[in-house]
Amino acid sequence: MSPAPATDTRTAPAAGAGTNRPAGTSQAVGDPLGTRLRRARPVVLALLLLTAVVLGTLSLRPQVSKVPLAIDNPTSTGAMALAELLRAQGVSVRSTSSWSDALTASQDGATLALVSPKSLSPDEREDLARAGGDVVVLSDLYQSLAGLTQATVTGASTSKDTVLEAGCQDPDALAAARLPGVRGSVTATDTSGHQIPGATGCFPLGPSAGSSQHSYAYLTAPLPSGATLRVIADNQLVTNATLAQQGAAALAVRALGHHREVVWFDADYRDATSLWDSPDLPRQLPVLVLLSLAVLAALAGVRGRRMGRLVPDPLPVVVRSTETTLGRGHLYRRAHDHAHAAGVLRAGTLARLRPRLGLPRHCETALVAQAAARVTGLPEPYLDQLLAGPPPHDNQALTDLASQLDHLESEVHS
Repeated sequence: MSPAPATDTRTAPAAGAGTNRPAGTSQAVGDPLGTRLRRARPVVLALLLLTAVVLGTLSLRPQVSKVPLAIDNPTSTGAMALAELLRAQGVSVRSTSSWSDALTASQDGATLALVSPKSLSPDEREDLARAGGDVVVLSDLYQSLAGLTQATVTGASTSKDTVLEAGCQDPDALAAARLPGVRGSVTATDTSGHQIPGATGCFPLGPSAGSSQHSYAYLTAPLPSGATLRVIADNQLVTNATLAQQGAAALAVRALGHHREVVWFDADYRDATSLWDSPDLPRQLPVLVLLSLAVLAALAGVRGRRMGRLVPDPLPVVVRSTETTLGRGHLYRRAHDHAHAAGVLRAGTLARLRPRLGLPRHCETALVAQAAARVTGLPEPYLDQLLAGPPPHDNQALTDLASQLDHLESEVHS
């Protein structure tokens, strides 16, 4: 007759037992968030004040440059004075370095002040001629106007002491009346010597050397879009140093002031073009590349390998039992999992002792302890503690348990 099982009289500790925290206090470590924020308030306010001072200084500081003919250049080579005169007349003036922005502004009806047209490709000049907005070219010696007009910029010049008369019926030229001597000029005829339809040349310099073609300091001509092209042959007329001489200011303000917005674009300082924007490449190249990529993707989908389920590939791998035993032992030791290691040792011992003692494979541990006690003469409480006791707490206790289990197996086998 087996003894009645002992009743476990242990009870779980009450909630909160074993802690010395006063009632109503938080478990959070350190000061509350509000306290930390109040403590950091002076530093935050100082940083905000410093940031405000820096931003205010930067906003009040005038943004100027030294780029020639730039509207933010206050030096003698800049065009800031002309921009301020236009703004005083109610004209909005801004600069851009983006060709796409300049073209879009012209399409929206703004007047485009174009500096260094030679830096644009013929296709880009044609796009600008068809955009729809007026174009004022601030030219220089031998600038290319191909695509905008059939007129050409020549090297015919005059001395600075020369006074040029309007010599035409253009209202802007008549308002300016006179111009100082210029470096460079523009013709009102094409390369064949024929008069350009609708073109008007003003401030004549006289016929070029070796040619019967007259050269002018100012030219107006119609654009294919119906807008007007105006060419100031010498861009130095609009600089801060020359603007006040003769009628240069009147001509520049009237030529650029026909619309409420002027966009200043210097093609020499345009944004770097990407591969697709390069004028040396055909316009159809991006479309051809995209079509090629689409064809390659279609071919990859048709001819590519199908993605199906994973196919197992059995490999003849032989692993020695000692290697797996040592590997598991190292894993248990690294994880400090003494309870799991002890459970594996006890389960292995019980699996080997049950058939040796003539017991069923899944009988209870208490029956194994009783049978082993009858065979070996060892005390049954000791065997019950050995086979089903609490797990060891350190490596030494685990080693002792393994030795005792091995001794028990040897006793049963003998």
